[in-house]
Order: sequence, then C-alpha cells, then structure tokens
Amino acid sequence: MAKMCCAKARIWIGEATDIWAMNWIPRDGLMRPMSRLQGNNMRMVSDLIDNTTGCWDMQRLKQSFLPMDWEAIASIPLSTRRQVDFWAWHYEKTGVFTVRSAYRMLVSNREKRTDWIEHNPSRSDCSAERKEWTDIWQVQVPFKVRQFLWRLARQSIPTGDVRHQ
Repeated sequence: MAKMCCAKARIWIGEATDIWAMNWIPRDGLMRPMSRLQGNNMRMVSDLIDNTTGCWDMQRLKQSFLPMDWEAIASIPLSTRRQVDFWAWHYEKTGVFTVRSAYRMLVSNREKRTDWIEHNPSRSDCSAERKEWTDIWQVQVPFKVRQFLWRLARQSIPTGDVRHQ
C-alpha cells in the first residue's frame, strides 16, 4: 500500500497497518509515532490490540511510545467487527476526500508556516477562528459582499501594500 501524505488508516483489526511506515494516528502533522522506545520490536498495529478484549493494550502502549503518541493512539476507537483497515482522508470526518477540505488544509498549513516564519503568536483556540470564518459566510448579504468581507479579512484585496508584497 502506497504512503499518502494526508491519508490515514482507519483501524479495525490493525493487521494491514505498519506502525512505523504508515500514517495511522489521527492528528495534524506527523501521523506516525514520533519515536520508537528501546526494546520495541512490534511492527503491525494489531500487536497493540488486546485480542481478548478487542481494546488497546494500554500497558504495551505506555511501554512502547512517548506519552503524546500513546494518548493519541488510545483515542482511536476500535471496531467490534473484524474488518480490514482502510485508507481515509484525515481532514474530513467521513474519510472521503473533498476539494473543500483540501483547500482548508492547504490554507491552514500556509498560515501556520507564515506565522512560524514571521514569529507571530498562534491562537490556542482554533475553534474560535473557525467560528469567525463560519460567521462571515453565514451573514445574510449578497454573495459578492460576503466574498468581499472574506477577502478583506484575509487581506487579499489588491490594495497598494498587498500588491507590493
């Protein structure tokens, strides 16, 4: 199975998902474990699942991964049905790729990169920023006014200083 940058595996039984080579942890950024702790020779995600309970083996997770990794892994819901793992688009709840979600991902990555380069402080509450954009698009005005508001908020109106940049 080819590696995909923004796709992640939906874990059902874990037998088709390589712990170290595939994107399978649901988070932004690196979707694989950050590092391997010494003595960890597990290869497939199925090695992390307790076969008797069908739940994550928490002891094995804590022994094998850094806290930020095992916490993210433990938050992945497992299915009670025996199904093969499959690829899903990380940026959409349904797992199905949409141009809208790809656009949002690209804009978000660009903003994070720009903020990092310019040493701008980042927001701690991303949901508040999403709500602001949603509010702009739900204003009951003609579409061209909403689009103008969006461009104004994004600083993308071709004014002299924007054109200069």
